[in-house]
Amino acid sequence: MSRAAVVTIRLMLLAGAFQALGDSPADNLRARASAGLQSGDAKTRVESLTPLAEEVYRLSSVTPDRSKFLLLAHDLVGPLKPELLKATRDENVGVRAMSAVLLAYVAPDPEVVAALLPLAREPAHDIHGPALGSLVLVGRDAPDARKLVLDLLDPTKPEQFGDAAYVAREWRMKEAVPALIQGLAACDLGTKQVAARTLEAIGSDAAGATRALEQELEQLKLATGAVSAALEQIRKASQPGDAKSPAAATPSAFRDEAEEGTPAARTR
Repeated sequence: MSRAAVVTIRLMLLAGAFQALGDSPADNLRARASAGLQSGDAKTRVESLTPLAEEVYRLSSVTPDRSKFLLLAHDLVGPLKPELLKATRDENVGVRAMSAVLLAYVAPDPEVVAALLPLAREPAHDIHGPALGSLVLVGRDAPDARKLVLDLLDPTKPEQFGDAAYVAREWRMKEAVPALIQGLAACDLGTKQVAARTLEAIGSDAAGATRALEQELEQLKLATGAVSAALEQIRKASQPGDAKSPAAATPSAFRDEAEEGTPAARTR
């Protein structure tokens, strides 16, 4: 080997050593994620993204200033944008879910939003939940994302309705008011509550829901009154020494109707 070749190899090794010394923890996390995503093993691919997600969580817990946290998270995750976009199409549910979580901290752009939209439509909550959560940060100004939220506000699907309502609440979506009014009329109590809370967050732009809210409040009052009356009657009847005859315990309207069929009633 020539002297020049030996010198070249030594310089390359020295440069590599300096680069290794200069690698930050963030560089190492990204390198691990990038390498792991190339694996043919699904478990390895998921595990390669887990430390990155854990570091984002750690940053959120030690950085009270939300704006500063988002900048730090973007600096950490942003360089992995190409790998994460590809991971949204991975065959493994865990990899898709992890990539959906991390894409929240990549600068919002049409590519990121386009990658999250199919995930937000997946039936599995473990995927569409994180995807919608990420769209809160990166999709506010994207027409396709806003249309998706409206499509998902289906009161017959309580869990999906709740996830979509969260986005509508964060974005103060005036255009979601009609769908939220339908949510007030749902049979599911949780859906009613989610719809009301979201309308509350939208504020004055939800003025069109005033009548529906008033009607819902009136129905709740009627239901509450009936429940209170039933409880009162049951508790009175259950008190020792205060037993009622069947006739005395029957509401008058029903008692009168029952007595219509008795011999005494027919002779009146």
